Amino acid sequence: SGIMVLLAVYLWPVSTIGEFEQTARKGLKSQRKLLHLFRRNALRGMDTNREAKRRRLEDAWLQELGHFQLHISENDSFEMLETRHQWHHFMHLTAAQIEILEALRQSLVEIQGLQLTRFLPDLDPFFGEIDQRFRQVDRLLAKKPPKRAPESVPLSIDEPEIQALSRIQQAAVRLTRTQLEKLDEISRSLFECLAGIRMAQDPDKAHDGHHGGHDAHHAEDTRLTIDLDQLGAAFGVVTGVWMAFLIWIYVYDVPNGWLFWAMSGIMAMILAYRGEVPPWDIYWSVAVGGFAAGICYVYIMPHLDGFREYGLMIFITCFVIFYWLHPQVHPIGRMFGVIFFTIILHGENHMHYDLILYIELSLWMFFVVSVAMIGRALFLPQRPDKFFLRLLDRFFRHADWLISEQTRDPARKRGIIDHWKAAIYGGDIAELPRKMALYESFIEYRALPGTTPQQVHELLISVYALAYRVKALVEAGRVAQADLIERQLVNDKLTWHKELQGWLRRQVGATQATEPPTADLPARLASLEARISKALDQVGEGALEPGDYENFYRLLGSYRSLAEAANDYTRVSDTMDWARWREMRFPVRT
Repeated sequence: SGIMVLLAVYLWPVSTIGEFEQTARKGLKSQRKLLHLFRRNALRGMDTNREAKRRRLEDAWLQELGHFQLHISENDSFEMLETRHQWHHFMHLTAAQIEILEALRQSLVEIQGLQLTRFLPDLDPFFGEIDQRFRQVDRLLAKKPPKRAPESVPLSIDEPEIQALSRIQQAAVRLTRTQLEKLDEISRSLFECLAGIRMAQDPDKAHDGHHGGHDAHHAEDTRLTIDLDQLGAAFGVVTGVWMAFLIWIYVYDVPNGWLFWAMSGIMAMILAYRGEVPPWDIYWSVAVGGFAAGICYVYIMPHLDGFREYGLMIFITCFVIFYWLHPQVHPIGRMFGVIFFTIILHGENHMHYDLILYIELSLWMFFVVSVAMIGRALFLPQRPDKFFLRLLDRFFRHADWLISEQTRDPARKRGIIDHWKAAIYGGDIAELPRKMALYESFIEYRALPGTTPQQVHELLISVYALAYRVKALVEAGRVAQADLIERQLVNDKLTWHKELQGWLRRQVGATQATEPPTADLPARLASLEARISKALDQVGEGALEPGDYENFYRLLGSYRSLAEAANDYTRVSDTMDWARWREMRFPVRT
């Protein structure tokens, strides 16, 4: 271990924290451009929806890349060990900021044509303050001190002006104000979190550390949930260990005795940790490591004079293995190749050479890896495209269940199982797109003619959008609607849910794209808004609170945005040959 530390410090002084911070800067830059689009939309009434969608796709990709680089930098950067909790909080805040910007995009689409500054007179200075916060956060990411601290800009509503609008428009303006206030809160927390990392915050706030604002934005992170994929990986590890243990007990004279099942457990844990690694990469790397060990064992080691030559041989061979395997296999596969090489080499102080020992160790290591692989294969698909499809099917099943809860009879009390499902499925919906992104890079497109990486990437981004929309609809559905509004909405709500659930269920195991439940959505929603507006105009003054209108409009906007996401998904899914994806075949390698 001491030698590896010295090698890491002196020979490979690589730190990826700079790459992570650059990705974070790109993500904040993209979000700032999105804010500028919203500002133009709100202040000038311009249609920026298409450009906003493109920015949304870029934000989702940068967010995932940032999480990946953060985990890597935790392993190779000592500096990150002290601040990793704060950086994770920073990434959670950026994700929350992306979500509120996405919700704001949808709200501003609904109020196009209105001069929003008439009703929110402080809107222009508010946008200026948020833009300044983006500038200061960028300076902090560039390791420069901020020029100014966040300032408070309250967003007041001009009540006489807003009374001239219809009830639906009033609700839209009030909801937009609520979302802008949430953006103000998140952006302030983001600045304070990064200022704490850079030690540039006020002394009075220094004790807050990474805890400030956490409860406000991540309450659901503290829920007791179960990651279904981690559970399957754990079962795979236990199965592999027990298989190796029973083999050690019942098979006579297993080479290396107890080390057999111990190594099987270690290999099983490595394979379970990165389930996206294709099995072929593991076996290919093992074969390369074994072949390199054979060359060294038979032709080079008998001619070495001491440990200096022996160490130089190991260093050069490990470098060649990593260099040759780098463009072809997963990093975990390359690690297996080096492990295989060093174990088979079997270096000792009093070295003796035995071809039988080399063959025995090679077969032993191959058997160890195979036992671990069998344990994983029982619970995890071995083809990346199969796992991608499994996660996609599970996404639609869980989305179907979450949306079905919106039509639950209020008189029927939710049991413990229902609460547990809601927690597990809600968390799973948010995590599934990220997990699918891991497998996207390892899909063998040569075995899927007609499918390109760009298509799969666009499909994944549309799943991200669906996840946001489902989450927004579930949260909006939890808010109780006024009885008058509920009576006006109930029939359309039931019809909409029935059609939406039918569409979601058709996606599970589908071999071809199906029409989204949005063909007549604009006309349906326009009719719904007209009927409810007419009914609400007949209500006496004071019968409903402004919050009642806002809650209803939030729910209505959630339906519209989910329909938009369903359209985007269907457009991409229509280009995929799902029958080819689901057929049985062997991996294609060259």
